[in-house]
Parts: sequence; structure tokens; C-alpha cells
Amino acid sequence: MKILYIIPIFLLAFVSCEDLNVENLNSPDTETVLSDSDGIESITAGLFKFWFSVGHDASYSFGTETPARAMWYMADCGTVFWSNFGAVDLSMEPREAYINDVTYPYHWVGEAYYKNMYDVLTSSTDVINILDNGMQIGGNGEDTDMVKAVAYFTQGLANGYLGLIFDKSVLISTIDDYETMEFSSYKDVVAKGIEQIEKAIEICENSEFILPTSWIPGDEWSNVELARLAHSYIARLLVYSSRNLTQNSQVDWTKVLEHTEKGIKKDFAPLGDGVAGSWKSYFHMKTAASGWGKIDMRIVNMLDPNIPSTFPESGLYTDLPNNGLAISDDQRLNIDFEYNTENSRPDRGYYRWTTYRYKRLDDYINNNGINKRIIDFRLSENELLMAEAKYNLDDYEGAATLINNGTRITRGGLAAIGNTKEEVWNAIWYERNIELILSGIGIEYFDMRRFDQLQKGTMLHFPVPAQQLQLIPAEIYTYGGEFGVPGEDISIGGWK
Repeated sequence: MKILYIIPIFLLAFVSCEDLNVENLNSPDTETVLSDSDGIESITAGLFKFWFSVGHDASYSFGTETPARAMWYMADCGTVFWSNFGAVDLSMEPREAYINDVTYPYHWVGEAYYKNMYDVLTSSTDVINILDNGMQIGGNGEDTDMVKAVAYFTQGLANGYLGLIFDKSVLISTIDDYETMEFSSYKDVVAKGIEQIEKAIEICENSEFILPTSWIPGDEWSNVELARLAHSYIARLLVYSSRNLTQNSQVDWTKVLEHTEKGIKKDFAPLGDGVAGSWKSYFHMKTAASGWGKIDMRIVNMLDPNIPSTFPESGLYTDLPNNGLAISDDQRLNIDFEYNTENSRPDRGYYRWTTYRYKRLDDYINNNGINKRIIDFRLSENELLMAEAKYNLDDYEGAATLINNGTRITRGGLAAIGNTKEEVWNAIWYERNIELILSGIGIEYFDMRRFDQLQKGTMLHFPVPAQQLQLIPAEIYTYGGEFGVPGEDISIGGWK
């Protein structure tokens, strides 16, 4: 398979290229940017922003959509009545096949992310190639290591997230891969992404720098802190790439523990500027805002087991105990959730109805994201991954200590747990479902996937988008419903 390529200088202007398979026009602007050290630094300055914005949908327009919303609904963490983002189609009960067709109104759900990740991937690879060929950045080359570390980091993130979300993708490691490339399995793509992020860590450990604040606004990221962030993302990739419970049990939990112990000490939450196409998250604004998606009854049931995990078939909230108003010792019920019986579109199924919405992001939403944090990686997530690693390594006491020192008590006000295997696991699962809602994209979906909890027929990964398959050309395929290998491509049965 031959894939032609144009350098995505659009990173400077934040405009997506039309498709992955395009001709190299050798434009003067491209040559100028790539031959100039300031141009290379400018490209690198936009890499984190673009990678982050592709997942969070910074533009909210056709060609920028993220699969994050659909995955949230597919995980039965959220529920929705509107068809935007393919959310209704992908959360049908029983589950139906994903419509992998360029004529499908929501084909951008997978296609945009796939192509935009390649823009990040190829830009990062270009930067690395030029630096490897001797270009120095900054006075006396003082910024070269910083630029190279960021390029390797975003290169690894792009490969890694393609592996998390799609069944396969074209693995890019060097510029030689632009001309003759074949699809690689998600396992190989994730492994390569981890390897590339490890190169970023190695550079950080042997350098000293502080990223310009515009590269990741809101915090000062030194080489030490960037390495910590990289370790945490490796832990994510190691754990979340599992497609089923068997694969999850085979995760190298010793490595997960090592990376989380070296991981972040603060939230990764860039400061939003409220500008479309920049540091903004329409994923947060158009998922949890009032009138949009709400919290699935599955989560309400976790907070209060007396409330059923599905809405009554009658469509009457009055048929729920206490009218669906939950009672819980967990203080987050009132801090993060809002009782709300407004529902719509009964023709799309009462199973979509609920009595709660998620209000934890309201400060961000109500202020249009201006000077507000965009949560992507909570410190609590790193701690929960660490606790899960300890649990899987039979260190129940260590895992319990992490849980008891974490948000379960500091935010939830719940009682401390003991160190029995059952108590520890129940607390980890509960905290992951309650504390990590709508932070990093896909977390809830990845969790339900790796524990065989997705509803039967839910696709376990997206297929390569039809538009890309047509360009190869290759046979178009899809997953979901009855399409795909049970347990490998589609869920064989889950919580419901």
C-alpha cells in the first residue's frame, strides 16, 4: 500500500488537511518551514495543542469530530436523546453495526479523528527526522532536546491513541514509512507508541528545560514534569488497550506500577482560552451541558443501589423508588451530580432516560471555557491505575492505602476500606466509575471494554474509516451488532 503525503503545515493555522492520502506538492511554503529552525519550533509548539484538540473537538465543525462522545454513551456512563455525533446510533439497544460509509451523516465520528491523528503523527515524525539530520533549535542548540522530546511524545500519543480506538492503522515511525506502509494491528501500534514515548522520557531525563507556557497553557512543565506526564500516558496505553478481560489479566502490571509511580503529581488540565480551534473542549461543552447528554441510570444505581440501573419501561420517573432521587453516603452525589427528570424523544427508547445529569464541569461550560481548566488526566486516575497495579500484584494493603488516601475519602467522604481482595476491587471499580467521568477521552469505554462489561454487540474498536479504505483501495468492513469476531471485535455480553 502506497500512501503519498504532504507536510501538514496547517498545524500553525490549525486547519485539517483533506485526507491522509494526498500528493506531496513540495510547495515553497513547506520547504521554507522545514528548512528553518524557527519554523520547526513553531510546528512543535502546536503539536500538543493539536493532539489534545483532536480528542476534545476544539472546533466543533465537520471534520473535527471526536469519537469521545459516542464512546461515553456506548459505555453506558452517559445517555443521550439526540442523534449528533452518531451517539444515538452507536448506543441503540440492542446494539447495531457502525455504519462505515462515506455517505453516512456521522462518518466523521471515526474518520476525522483517524485523519487528524495522522496529521499529528506525520508532523512529529518530520520534526524528529530534521533534528536527527543535524538541525539545532535555539541559541547554540539549547532548545533542541526540548523540541525533540515533545515531538517523540506526540508521535507516541498519536500512534498510541490510534491503537486504543481503531482495530488497526498504518504504523509510522520514520519518514521512510510514508511511501510504503501496511496496516499493523492495534497491539503493534500501541507498542510502538509506548516505545516512542519512552524516547521522550529518555530525552527529558538527560536534559533540562521548561516548556513555553503557550505550548501547554496554565502550568509550568519542566523536563521532569513532562517525563512524569509521559509515564502516566504509558500506563494508560498499557492498561486501556485491552479488548477483553483475558487481555486485561495479561497486562504487565509491574510495568504499570513502575510508570504510575513515576507519573504525574498534578492534574494534566490545560487552561482553556475559549477560542474555537484552540484550547477549547466542545467534547465537555456538548456532552454534559444541560439539555445534552445525561448520566446513565447505571451510574445512578452505583451511587444508590436502591435505584434501578435502567429507567422504567413505563417512561414514568414516578415509578422509580423515591422518584429516582438517589440517597448516598458519597458526598459527590450532590457535588458532581444534579437531580434532573427532563427527558425527551421517547420514540428513541425509555432506556435512554434518567434522573440525573453531570454538573462537575458546569464551571467550565458556563464560562465558555475561558480561563478554565480542560481536564484530560486527573491525578486521581494515575493513583487508581497504581492501585489497580498493586491489586493485580496481590498487594491489597498497598492498594487499600492508596484508595483511602484518595478521592474516595477526600471528595466522597466515604468510610475507609479494609485490605481484603473483594473490598479493594469494589472500591477501585466504584472510584473509576464515579471519579473519572468525562476526563480523558474514552476512559469509561476502555474500562467497560477491558472488563467485558459493554453491552452485547457493542464494537470493541472502530474499523478503519471507509474513506481511507476507498483510497487504498481495500474492502470496506465494519463492527457492531452481528459484525465482527465475538470477544475480539464485538462484545459477547456485558453488564446489561
